[in-house]
Amino acid sequence: MFFVLSKIVWWLLAPLNLLLVAQGFGLVLLWRRRRRPGLALITFSTVCLLGIAFTPAPAMLMHALEHRVAAARLPERVDGIVLIGSAQLPRLTAAYGTVHMTANAATMTEFAALARRYPNARRVFAGGSGKLFPEGPPESAVMEMFFREQRLDPTSLLLESRSRNTEENAVFAKELVHPRPEETWVLITAAFHMPRALGVFRKAGWNVIAHPVAYRTLPELSWLPEPNAVEQFGLLDLAMHEWIGLAAYRMTGRI
Repeated sequence: MFFVLSKIVWWLLAPLNLLLVAQGFGLVLLWRRRRRPGLALITFSTVCLLGIAFTPAPAMLMHALEHRVAAARLPERVDGIVLIGSAQLPRLTAAYGTVHMTANAATMTEFAALARRYPNARRVFAGGSGKLFPEGPPESAVMEMFFREQRLDPTSLLLESRSRNTEENAVFAKELVHPRPEETWVLITAAFHMPRALGVFRKAGWNVIAHPVAYRTLPELSWLPEPNAVEQFGLLDLAMHEWIGLAAYRMTGRI
């Protein structure tokens, strides 16, 4: 129920969706001769759209997420490495027969790099589908293909294919590997997602070392916005989704 509700709520609260609906509603009010509220809605939404496109606000929100959890220095010995899904594009991968990834692709390449660095460590990937109506193979199938392409033994990879969100990533992966308290495990995910992911793993009783990658902002925040409005809206969408997710997980006791 939480998973379904989270998808519906996010669709309603997505910034661009809200602002486009506000503009459309404002136009309807104008056509119905309700000039003052119509102009107010159109003006407000337009100012917000311009603010998102031409100010550093999206980067500020993302920077605050990405730098909440610092990357820890990795020890000489690691018992296991766990990666949670988000970078895989299953439908495109299945359609073209080659691995397709999102902008979070660094999570997958770093996972492969650590698998080579720690050849005796257990390798775990947790990810089914985060879609409300999943189509095609799970994210784990993409990860298995990626291992083959990287000339890594896919049989050394433990795959968890049921999870749909971050909480299930942690719970189902733990059920799969049964990590012992004395073991050293490294958690890989995108930097903006690490605060929520780390909280969920610790809530599940799995003490992991945070290894955030796939940063979207520099260590020193720039006050100059990106000139590309499309990138600005994409950054804001990711940041707002994660901030809302973080708040929802805290309010429901998931972290």
